[in-house]
Amino acid sequence: MKKKEWTPFQLNRLPESGYWLSVFDGGNGYTSIHLYCVMNGYVKYIREDDADGKKLTVLKEWTTLQWNCMPTKNQISKSDLEFSYFHFKSIDDMKKEFPNLPIHFYNVAPNDF
Repeated sequence: MKKKEWTPFQLNRLPESGYWLSVFDGGNGYTSIHLYCVMNGYVKYIREDDADGKKLTVLKEWTTLQWNCMPTKNQISKSDLEFSYFHFKSIDDMKKEFPNLPIHFYNVAPNDF
């Protein structure tokens, strides 16, 4: 991967660089966990959705997300009881605070260089 630079418009919209853990509690046993890596001009993500212990969607490999699909600074600042966002500078920082995530969430993103 080659390092890219965000445009001023993208920087104004995107949250702080690093890893963003998003936890959605949909109620009735449904949860969705997304991990985004916003670094070096790219947004990568992995996710896992679970309904009462049954994995609905599991994306174990880092996948490119278009920058305009990333939750914005504004959306993150207005998170509520259903959506929670946590920011980390590194995977190691996240692992210290969330040691029980699915193992694939601890793989360093390819845009973290």
